Amino acid sequence: MNKNAESFCMPIRAEPYQHQQKAFDFACQKFGLFDNQKQSDGVAFLMDMGTGKTITTIAVAGILYQMDKIETVLIIAPLSILPVWEKEFEKFADFPYEMHVLTGTMAQKKQQTIFRQTGKLKIIVVNYETVWRMEQELTAFHANLIIADEGHKIKENRSKQSKAVQHLGDKAEYKLLLTGTVITKLRKFTEFVQSTAILCFQTIRTADSMKRKLHGRWILPISHPAKIRAVWL
Repeated sequence: MNKNAESFCMPIRAEPYQHQQKAFDFACQKFGLFDNQKQSDGVAFLMDMGTGKTITTIAVAGILYQMDKIETVLIIAPLSILPVWEKEFEKFADFPYEMHVLTGTMAQKKQQTIFRQTGKLKIIVVNYETVWRMEQELTAFHANLIIADEGHKIKENRSKQSKAVQHLGDKAEYKLLLTGTVITKLRKFTEFVQSTAILCFQTIRTADSMKRKLHGRWILPISHPAKIRAVWL
């Protein structure tokens, strides 16, 4: 694998669309995979439902694993979305992994955080409501990459849930925040920026500075049929 390239093949069993490849390359760039110069610990994919943020995220996790950057992944998502991650990994991931979707009683969930030493990428999928109840066990898992699906839901940093996500994010080397919710107003975008700070993403302090930094470094337009999407760090 050429680390001085400007694009990598996405480790997925599908032919990616151009906007998915572009988003993938953006994350690789910010994570320093092209030149070993890490620019950010966190990247957010602002992509509508159906544009492929899940498959793009799977590819990012895969390339980080293949380049020996990560061994463990924690995916936090709404309860209804947990089965989607299991199905999408099974369908698209073109790299070895072992996934545990935490279900059942609390005792059963705690047992499911234990993995065998197989050399495969170890992945835990858990819902937001369980995170703060299992913070100790999830901390012991030592997630190198944290993925917050529907991450716009993280807004109130005084809640037990958000505090737990923040504590876990403090310890992870890489963070991905995903949302399919369209951010159309400046106020809502500011709220979203504040929510990303929960995972220690780089933030924009004021509306004026946000306007100055929206393009280029902060937002990468992603072309999709009849739509414009963005990848933001």
